[in-house]
Amino acid sequence: MTTTLILSETSEKVPGNFETIQQQNVISLEDFLAKPSERMEWVDGKLVEKTGMAFKHGLAQSKLSRYWGNYKDSSGQGGEVITETLCRTAKQGRRPDVAYITPELLPQSGNFT
Repeated sequence: MTTTLILSETSEKVPGNFETIQQQNVISLEDFLAKPSERMEWVDGKLVEKTGMAFKHGLAQSKLSRYWGNYKDSSGQGGEVITETLCRTAKQGRRPDVAYITPELLPQSGNFT
């Protein structure tokens, strides 16, 4: 099944510090995942650009990543802690600041990076 996205010519602010990027073209989630952009996410049927990260945001991301990674290593539960890596959920292609990938999902992760 292909999900189709049609973008308009206007621009609007979207809650969550994202700005919709508007173009006059059609793109499916599958096409977006095949050629993902570093600064774009496919969210709820729309392409959105992630805004630049401020110092405090980057510092929080770094600390959280180290904390989760240290916990993962010391607990022996496996998996991976990743940052700014494209992840696909049911109908979204997002780049979370920090994410934990369970050992069960690791074999699938190669399809989305």
